[in-house]
Amino acid sequence: MMLTPPSDIPLWMLFAAIAVLTGFLGWFSHWFAVWISFSPLRFKGVGAIGWQGIIPKRAGEISAAISKDLIQHIGNVGQIFEYLGPERIVNHITNALRPQLDTLVDEVMLEKHMVLWENLPITIKNRMYARMHRMLPRVIDDIIEDIGDQILWILQLENLIAKQFERQPEQLVELFRSCSQETLSKVAWFCALSCSLLSWIPLFAWLQFDSWWILPLGLATLMGLSSWIALSWLWKQHYLKRKQEILNTFINLISEEIVTSENVFQEVFNGPKAKHANVLIKKHVNKIVDHGVIRSFVQLTTGLEGFVDIKQTLAEHISEALLEPLQNTRFNQERAQALKQMFTKNSEAINNERFQTLLWPIVEAEKIPLLIMSCGFGVTAGLAFLLLV
Repeated sequence: MMLTPPSDIPLWMLFAAIAVLTGFLGWFSHWFAVWISFSPLRFKGVGAIGWQGIIPKRAGEISAAISKDLIQHIGNVGQIFEYLGPERIVNHITNALRPQLDTLVDEVMLEKHMVLWENLPITIKNRMYARMHRMLPRVIDDIIEDIGDQILWILQLENLIAKQFERQPEQLVELFRSCSQETLSKVAWFCALSCSLLSWIPLFAWLQFDSWWILPLGLATLMGLSSWIALSWLWKQHYLKRKQEILNTFINLISEEIVTSENVFQEVFNGPKAKHANVLIKKHVNKIVDHGVIRSFVQLTTGLEGFVDIKQTLAEHISEALLEPLQNTRFNQERAQALKQMFTKNSEAINNERFQTLLWPIVEAEKIPLLIMSCGFGVTAGLAFLLLV
């Protein structure tokens, strides 16, 4: 296919038309790439045919890459656990569980030995209740202390953050939007202006060499190059100016929504190291039942296997009960403020070079779709221009 340059259209009109067309497509391709990066949050389609936003789809991977480096600079696992306040957590859990203790004992005994418990003298029941109330603060304190001593091994913070963002990708999308909305606008206008002002180069080459493929290839190269420059230079330069603002946005989200007391202990008790955490709980809960008179009575009435079964069930019930008080919104907000202060103070030591490397996963997530869109729209613009003129 050979197309010759039109002879009946003034050159200035050709240059004006190509400038307007490429400027608009440079702006539009950027925002379209942003849209497909963010939307939709969940996969939409039929079977394997459909689409999910690039960032929501890679939420776990992107957040893990960011948090792995960033968390090391704003606070490690040990610091985070310390600022969550182990003593406050112990007091909060103890105060919340006290009113439930008698019911908890009843549930365990009725579940395993209903007939025995229903016919047990009230004096024996009261003795078990009293020991539970007396031992509870010590048991909770020992559990939290042991978890704190082994928290570096039990809790993998990047996994916790990745899981949270995978479950709620809208949080990661909102983080990206709030951090980059102003920058995205500047990048879009840079692409529009650079494509518009430099569009005369591929147009001149097409007119000079009289080969139809030069125009679409040239526009694709121009739009792809402008997008690459925008992401590789303008993006980072603008982000550096807003370094502390962006860090504060990340810190607010992490401390208020992600690394909360509830989520940390959910990961401890239900994450990859949950088996070890449950062993710790069982070890300390056993102290409640391993009392001379109570142990002897339970063993005599239920047998050795029944005694072990009661201890295991009691440990499971207490493990579940430990998490409920940590769902308290006010308590989590209070601990979030302590974490936020620590994160903010530590973030002041992050230099520009380190900050740029922390941003790389964000840039990478945007770069590929934007470059593909830019080149694709460049080819489309070139072919459409050839057909129209």
